[in-house]
Amino acid sequence: MAEKTEKPTDKKIKDSAKKGQSYKSKDSIAAIVLVTGAFVVDGMSSLYNLGGLMKKILLNPNDIYIDDLLWQFLKIFMSIVLPILIACFLSGTIISLLQSRFRLATEAVKLDFTKLNPIAGFKKIFSLNSLKELIKAILYLLVFSVSATTFFIVWRHEIFMLYRTTINGMTTQWVTLCIIFVFVFLAVAVIIVLVDAIAEFFLFIKNLKMEKQEVKKEHKDNEGDPHLKSAPKGLHQEILSEEVKSSIQNSTFVMANPTHIAMLIYYDANISPLPFLMFKTRGLQAKAVIKYAEEQNIPVVRDIILARQIWRNYKKDSFIDEQGLQDVMQIVTWLIRIELEKLGIDVDEVLEKLIPSHSHS
Repeated sequence: MAEKTEKPTDKKIKDSAKKGQSYKSKDSIAAIVLVTGAFVVDGMSSLYNLGGLMKKILLNPNDIYIDDLLWQFLKIFMSIVLPILIACFLSGTIISLLQSRFRLATEAVKLDFTKLNPIAGFKKIFSLNSLKELIKAILYLLVFSVSATTFFIVWRHEIFMLYRTTINGMTTQWVTLCIIFVFVFLAVAVIIVLVDAIAEFFLFIKNLKMEKQEVKKEHKDNEGDPHLKSAPKGLHQEILSEEVKSSIQNSTFVMANPTHIAMLIYYDANISPLPFLMFKTRGLQAKAVIKYAEEQNIPVVRDIILARQIWRNYKKDSFIDEQGLQDVMQIVTWLIRIELEKLGIDVDEVLEKLIPSHSHS
C-alpha cells in the first residue's frame, strides 16, 4: 500500500466535507456556547420573576392555587430556558459553519455499510485521536479541580453570606457566582482549548493526506489526459474512485471469476446473519478491483461457478439470502478460521458464537 504523504487538495477537502469530515474544534465551540449562555443568563429579568414568585409562596402560602402556581412556574421556566437554548444553538451553529467554511455534509446521511466494519471500529479505539481525547479528559478534570478550588477560596465569603440576603438578592447572587465560575474555569482551560484546536487541525489534515498517485489522478481529471488509456502502469489506481477503494478496504473478501468479474462481499454476524454484496463490476474495472484488493491484503477468492451464480442472482447493495449462500458462508468460515488461528484462538469455540447455523440448501 502506497504511503499517504501528500497534503490534501482543495477538492479532497471539499469532497470530505460533503461526507461530514470537516475541521471542527468541538472544545472551542463548547467554550463559545458556554460564554454565550452565561451572558444571556446575566441579562435576564425572568430570574427576578422567579424570585418574586418564591417570595409570594413563602409569605402567602394560603393564597396559592396549585394550577396557577404550576402555570406561573412553567411560564417563568420557558422564558428562562428558551432564550438560552436559542442563543446557544445559534452561536454553536455559526461557529461550526465558520470553522467548516460553510461546507455542508450533504452525503453524511447516506447508508454506508463500510462504517459498520468492526475491525475499523477497533482501530479507532487505539487511534491517535483517542489518545488525545483521553489526555484531554484528564487535563479537564485537573482544570475543573483547580477552578473549583480557586473559586471557593476567593469567593467563599460571598457564598457563606448568601443566607443573609433577600430571595431576589440570593437569586442574583447565585447567577453572578455561577457566571464567575464559568469564566474562572474557561480562564484556566483556555490553553487546553487552544492546543486542542491546533491538534484537531493537524489530525484533520493527517487523516486526509493523499497518495502521490491520487494527487496525479486529480490533476489529470482537472486538466485532462488524452493518453490515459495508453498508460497500463498503475491503471487500477486511475479507474477506481475513492468510494470503491474504501469499499474494497472494508470488505471481508473479493469474489472473482477469475479476473473479469469482481464482487465485494461483507459479513458481520453482529449486524446481519447474511453476507452483503457491497459492489460488483466486470471487465477492466474488475481487474483493477482485484489488483487493489491484493495490495490491501484483502482475500481474493477465485471460484468461477460461484462467482457467476452470485453475479446472476444478486444486485449491488443486496443480501445473499438464497442462491450461493451456503458456499459463501463456507468461505467466510474458512477466512475467520484462518484469522483466529493466527491469533492462537480456539477456532471451533469462537466460530460457534460468530457463525449462526444456516439450513439453506
